[in-house]
Order: sequence, then structure tokens, then C-alpha cells
Amino acid sequence: SRFESAAELEHAAKRMRRLNELEQMDAAQEQMEELKKMKVRAYRCKTCYTTFDSERQRLRCQEDGHVVVQVEATKTRWECASCRFSEEVLDRQLPSCCRRCRGETWKQVPLRKLRRSAPMEKDMLLPRGEELPFLNSIPEMAGRRGWTQKEAVDDYEGL
Repeated sequence: SRFESAAELEHAAKRMRRLNELEQMDAAQEQMEELKKMKVRAYRCKTCYTTFDSERQRLRCQEDGHVVVQVEATKTRWECASCRFSEEVLDRQLPSCCRRCRGETWKQVPLRKLRRSAPMEKDMLLPRGEELPFLNSIPEMAGRRGWTQKEAVDDYEGL
């Protein structure tokens, strides 16, 4: 038709705009995944000797008559090495043990959890191919006494 080339150019331009948008979103996502610490407004209770960023906790301490001061703290996220349970921590005040499994080993992870996508076919490929669980358990006794192997029934045998 007369306007086929113009329509094709318009479709190509739309695809490129959408591709650029997706690339920008990916770049922003990568930056968020690399972020491991952040400065936040927090509160320090001088009676309890704790630092927190919760308004509810601040009000609770003030109701109990505690002295609460606003401070700037560094927020990080730590993951238990045993069960992979994560905790957000202010000013590196790591808990003594994991709430879930009582593990004591922590490792720092990005503040935002990585978004997991559905596995693609290329992710399922193994570097050395499919591995057998027991290499020496392959039946080698075919034809020997005691070994009988039944063949599958073929539906098209009579044709």
C-alpha cells in the first residue's frame, strides 16, 4: 500500500522508544540493587539506649516519660547465613542472634530485595549437561539371568 513504509517507520520508532524506557528502568533497578546503606531520620531513646525509625516506638517511649532525641542514622540490611532471614539495622546494631533459627552469622545484602523473575529456558541449562545420580548404577546386566526388561506396548504395532 501507499503508506506501508511510513507505518513501518512509525512502528520502529515506537519499539525504540519502548526499548529505551525498559533500558532506563533496568538501569534504575540495578542502582537500587547496588544500594547497601541509606541515611535516614531516626530516634534515639536515652533511657532505653535504643535507636529506631518508627514513629510508633517514639510515641511509646515518650508516653513512658523517656527522653527521645532525633538523630540521623545509617540503615542497612543484613541476612542470616543459615536461614536467609533478613533484618533492617540502624547504625550497625546487629542482633545477637537470628529470630528464626538462632544463627549468629550475618552478611550484608542490598536494601531492596532482588526481584526474581520466572526462570527462562537458558537458566535451566547445566554447564556439564544432565548428570546421573549414580554413574555406576546403569543397568549392565541386560540379557543375563535374573534380569528381565519389559518393552513398552506400541499402539501402532498392528498397522
